[in-house]
Amino acid sequence: MSLRFKDGVSVRQLSTQQLFIMETVRDVMEVVAGVNCWVTSLNDGRHSFTSLHWSNAAVDFRSKHLPNLETKYNVLDAIRERFSPFGRDYDVILEDVGTDNEHYHVEWQPKSRG
Repeated sequence: MSLRFKDGVSVRQLSTQQLFIMETVRDVMEVVAGVNCWVTSLNDGRHSFTSLHWSNAAVDFRSKHLPNLETKYNVLDAIRERFSPFGRDYDVILEDVGTDNEHYHVEWQPKSRG
């Protein structure tokens, strides 16, 4: 399986965190669902002014190509499990379930260790 990019996704100026996120989610998509991993947004697209996409710390992935809700949530759980060794520094969300905008949002946001 491979990592693919939706038309219009900008792959310039990627951060190490974004590359790590993409590689991790690609592996999960292959192992859990047996499908290609589609990146739908990096530091492009429509996001809030405060979005971590603009600081190269977030990636969105297609989920609508997965066959059913059970698979979508199995993938979600597996992605979260892969990032669990890093504590709460990675947030993984399945957003807008059941809509045309449904996608996985994964962001790197280091939490205070104080």
